[in-house]
Amino acid sequence: MMTEKILSLSDLETAANSDVCQPKLYSSIPSAVKVEPRKEVREIGKDAMMIEKECAECKKKIKKAKQAFVCKCKKVLHCSYDCKQASQHECQGRNPWKLSFKDFGSRLKETTDKDGTDQDMFNEGMGKYKSLDDMERLAKSGDPFTAYMIGVSYSQRIACSAGDSKKSPVPIYMPEKYLEKSTTETDEIAMKWFQIAAEGGVTNGMISLAHKIYSSNGLKTDSRFGFYWLAKAIESGAELEPETMELLESKGMLINDISAVGESVEMQSEFLHLLQRGKQVPLVGPNLGALLLATRYSEIEKWGGKTFNGGIFYGFRKFSNLVRQINSCKLVPQFVAGRGGSASGVTRLCVPAERLASNTKFRQGVKGTTDNGGLLDVEQVSKASKDAWYTTERSNYLMTCVHNGQFNFTPVGECSQCLAEAVKRTTGVAEGLYSISITETVPGYGYGARYFTVADGNMVLETFKQYSQPEICCVLQCLMSNPADLHPSHLAEDPNLYWPIIWFYGSVYTALLECCGLKVVKKIYGKLSKYRSKKIPSGGPAIPSSLTAFPSFAIGEMRMACGNEVCPSLDHSDKFLKCSSCKVRYYCSPECQRADWKKHKPECRWGKEQ
Repeated sequence: MMTEKILSLSDLETAANSDVCQPKLYSSIPSAVKVEPRKEVREIGKDAMMIEKECAECKKKIKKAKQAFVCKCKKVLHCSYDCKQASQHECQGRNPWKLSFKDFGSRLKETTDKDGTDQDMFNEGMGKYKSLDDMERLAKSGDPFTAYMIGVSYSQRIACSAGDSKKSPVPIYMPEKYLEKSTTETDEIAMKWFQIAAEGGVTNGMISLAHKIYSSNGLKTDSRFGFYWLAKAIESGAELEPETMELLESKGMLINDISAVGESVEMQSEFLHLLQRGKQVPLVGPNLGALLLATRYSEIEKWGGKTFNGGIFYGFRKFSNLVRQINSCKLVPQFVAGRGGSASGVTRLCVPAERLASNTKFRQGVKGTTDNGGLLDVEQVSKASKDAWYTTERSNYLMTCVHNGQFNFTPVGECSQCLAEAVKRTTGVAEGLYSISITETVPGYGYGARYFTVADGNMVLETFKQYSQPEICCVLQCLMSNPADLHPSHLAEDPNLYWPIIWFYGSVYTALLECCGLKVVKKIYGKLSKYRSKKIPSGGPAIPSSLTAFPSFAIGEMRMACGNEVCPSLDHSDKFLKCSSCKVRYYCSPECQRADWKKHKPECRWGKEQ
């Protein structure tokens, strides 16, 4: 969400010179040598929720917490004595809850009554536990309500000495010894149990998990999961409390896109004055919110909080506020859809830093087939024509891109470079020559996608905003009112839309099938994948260097990128060298460490001390 900020001349100079979110062409690609896999298996699923503990001072990842580095109030965890001493944290004592089993049951019942939890399930759950072992056994076997009960005890840090006994008469309590741990550690345990509950359909588990993901508790995880579970709770019929609804609206990227436009209208006193004179004022945003406003402004208002096919339009309250502001003017402003990287200076002012102090981690993608839709996408994109129905019937609106600049508005479809890059992206995905980051490349803003351009033999890194799966589905369901806008050649032009689609669904084909239905897919692709030939060409011949960069044994596995951002190396075979001072950033060679020192110095503990 936009917040007021006093900008210094240094801030403005940094923003003006920033290339954050712009695509980056690597200076070289890995040499064509044989790459051998390391012994350990680093496979990670796309849906896996990684939870990492961070030092409250230096943000270093903590694998195993040490009691000596936990603050007395238990709210803050550090990685070392030096960080604990340097911390500006003001310690306050904290008293743990100590309730009887009966009192805790009453409190839990009040909570479950609010969110509509099935009463029979609640009564059954409270009556079947005889010991802590019973609870954990049931929860691990997949009992969602039991998992939720355990999660609550760790989340609220409710404990008693009886909880340490295997035959405890009050198994709902967290063992008292865990009160010596930090809230970061107990929240990490709580999140794992809440995840089991959420996946089992317990709405309170979904909401509790989202709150923990978004809270400032010293844990780093993918914030997109937070919005996902709140959206799932709404879809399951839960009525969110005002506090939770406010959390949803403050954290949703698509909602914030629309809200930012509303704030611009409100803050610019000249804006309304100009409109009342009969002049149009362009409103530009390098995001999907601007895309929807540019293409579906009138329709979204008519749909009344729904998408074209009846799905949920997240952030309709913010949209309604914008409509009220616009309706007070004589003319509707001219919305301009900016694509990823088209407004680097503005983006730099909105993010705390251009990169994280730690290395980016990537997950290598899967090669395209007709079954997963990757080959079907590239088939459609490679034969795209200006005379085809999906080109002539495409919605008309203005856009900006990295090729023409932030303030040069061009009609959509007229940038030949955007069209060429759409072909390169879909071809790279179809060949399996791509990887998508599982950690942020720009803090609080977005993730990265690396892909090999088969046509010219280059490797590119692109940044895309961290939209969640429900938000991407919402955008597609709004655009489906005109199927021409959903053609893969059009969707692949914008990194902010294409790469989230690939991350969540694997292909545009699968995304449209799940979000928009069979009728739309047949309109765009013709026959379904099961009736298609599996001999669709996906590009050119395999290039040796591309096989080195994206080896087949790394599919679905996690890899760390070299800390030098212009170096394309990943730790496929060898472990990287660690910065001896901060022990946070890693490099493939001393040369890369020296080349990156100018950027790393402000992040590094030694650099800060100097």
